[in-house]
Amino acid sequence: MQFVHIADTHLGYKQYGEVQRENDYYSVFENTIEKIIEVNPDFVIHSGDLFEFNKPTTKALLVFQNGLSKLNKHDIPVYAIAGNHDSVQKQNSLPPQVLFKNMELKLISPKNPFFIHDNIFIGGIPYIPKIQHENLKNKLKQIEMLSKDYKKRILILHQGIDVFLPPTAPYELELADIPTTFHYYALGHIHARHERDFGEGKLVYPGSMEVGRKDEIKNYIYNGKGFSLVDFSTDKPTIENINIELPRKQLIEKIFYPELYSRLDEIKESIAKLDDKPILNIDIEGGNFNKSDVYEIINKKLKEESLLLKLRFNMTEIEAKIEPENDSDLTPSSLIKSQLNDLFDEDTGDFGVSLFNALNSTDKELDVKELCDEFIWGKNYDNQ
Repeated sequence: MQFVHIADTHLGYKQYGEVQRENDYYSVFENTIEKIIEVNPDFVIHSGDLFEFNKPTTKALLVFQNGLSKLNKHDIPVYAIAGNHDSVQKQNSLPPQVLFKNMELKLISPKNPFFIHDNIFIGGIPYIPKIQHENLKNKLKQIEMLSKDYKKRILILHQGIDVFLPPTAPYELELADIPTTFHYYALGHIHARHERDFGEGKLVYPGSMEVGRKDEIKNYIYNGKGFSLVDFSTDKPTIENINIELPRKQLIEKIFYPELYSRLDEIKESIAKLDDKPILNIDIEGGNFNKSDVYEIINKKLKEESLLLKLRFNMTEIEAKIEPENDSDLTPSSLIKSQLNDLFDEDTGDFGVSLFNALNSTDKELDVKELCDEFIWGKNYDNQ
């Protein structure tokens, strides 16, 4: 007996407002369906946040419908609950999953809190916010009572549990609130992968199917993204993490400010090898610098090579000199000449350099006056 546990697919999420990112989520879901069919489990559990919104886009609905149809053709049933993104927190409201009940989606709800699959109890509770904490604890006790006569028991929840979150992060449940009598706890809501022994079985967050925030990138690098394949034939279930390759890289790069140009060249060379433009998060640190200037340099170098550039600046009081892109690019004279050439013409650029040098000479007043008179009343303008 094997089943697949997935969660937090967030179909319809247009991350950073980019259509390409919405399509990435669809692509990952479609690849996941193909992989599930390949491993051919007895059933699938989805632990909530199937969609990004409780009123999904037409495309999001169609992508899920196509995936569900493929699973149906291979006789792989799906058991699901609604997450916080799927739900409208109003009395008698219905999550979008109800649209697929006629397609054999087995939706666990307050009115239908469990199913039986080959004598396995599969019960759960749709997302309940922390403000209803006592209500959630009571429902957990009720579901425990409903399951007690079955040899194998699965509990599906879409809640944040305190021990899996940072100390200051909000959560809906403490670990001590959860009954210990189930053999598998199919959890959703936390986007990182987690697994631990608990009660009579295993407590598992399979993580989200995609990287939705910058703080998820490191966990993805170490643990991957995908679903859990659960062997339920032994006394305690065993879990295999099945990874799905994501269509687009999300990278975090740190740049020490004095090494700006060489690091940008390295990053540009690295991402040029990727199939799709990445989302590039760059942290700049190590010196006191002008943010606007650095932004312009990075934007000019990497904008066309990335889908999105996200910059974070960590300035210090330490003076730091940037290494030049080549020997002459960042001298004051070259910068002045380059800017004035672009704005006006070469004569103005030459005048700007001469003026800069004059201002730094010993006989400033005489040199500056002569230069200005010559430029204004000389060949550049008609003497009128």
